[in-house]
Amino acid sequence: SQAFITMADAGSNQLSRSEAEKQQEREKQKEREMAARARKQKEKDERARVLQMLEEDKREREERRARDVQLQRDNTTGSAAARSAFGDRSTATLSIRTDMGALRHTFAAETTLLDVRAWVVEERRRALSPLPPANAAGAGGRVLVPNEMSEMTRRGRENFERQTARLREEARRMRSGEGAAPGHNGGSAFAPPRIYFVALNPRQDFLTEEAMSSSLVSAGLVPHATLMLREVAVEAAEEDATADLLESAARADAAEPSESESASADEDEDEAAGAGEAAAAATVMAGARASEGQRRRVVGGGAVEGAGAGDEGEGGEGGEEGEER
Repeated sequence: SQAFITMADAGSNQLSRSEAEKQQEREKQKEREMAARARKQKEKDERARVLQMLEEDKREREERRARDVQLQRDNTTGSAAARSAFGDRSTATLSIRTDMGALRHTFAAETTLLDVRAWVVEERRRALSPLPPANAAGAGGRVLVPNEMSEMTRRGRENFERQTARLREEARRMRSGEGAAPGHNGGSAFAPPRIYFVALNPRQDFLTEEAMSSSLVSAGLVPHATLMLREVAVEAAEEDATADLLESAARADAAEPSESESASADEDEDEAAGAGEAAAAATVMAGARASEGQRRRVVGGGAVEGAGAGDEGEGGEGGEEGEER
């Protein structure tokens, strides 16, 4: 019986161990299932998050594409409108800033910057030239008489001489201020500066003759633009021919007498010739009177004859002096 009890206890213990193992196995299985469910839920959540991100990216791409299409459409419309607006313009209004103030003028679109420079030079020359007074001779369009013509000629010559002297003085000051190596006629190697332009918006430099030969439309200055005047010093060799021509013209004009001066000189010569003729006539008349007095004294007597001889000598001397004169 003791052995039976021992066997029974052993079987009971083995059964208990078996139940405990099964219980542990069930618990492990349950943990594995819970972990599997948690993993599946996590994968499901991750998949949902990825799908949401893909949907948001897709919606953002569609919106970006729509904005790009709209922007391209607007740019195309704006460019077409701008091209039509600019294409219709055949003129260019330029505002040119100089040291004498701002100049504003409208040019043809095909006008070159060289033509614009010539216009600026002419405007500056016109601004520096003195205006004639309102009551000057010849005002009102009436015909000038010779005296008024002479006065206008004299004023014109004086104005030309003043302008020439001013230009020479400016050139002399400019050449002496440069202090460069000696050039033409012992002066500086630089001539008065040449005019170029600089566009402000957008910034463009037209500082060479090649750039100045471009038209306003090709330079992008249509329909309106603002230019800054830039004066650049050039070598005097390029300006020698023009300077010599100007100096020769000024010298010839100064040496050539005016009509009034020629007329005055002719009148002075005529007056001098008349005065000489009058003096000669007076001398001849004095000699004739002396000869007549001598004849009367001869008829009157010897004393009178002697006096007449003396007078004759004096008259002869006067006649000789008259002939010499």
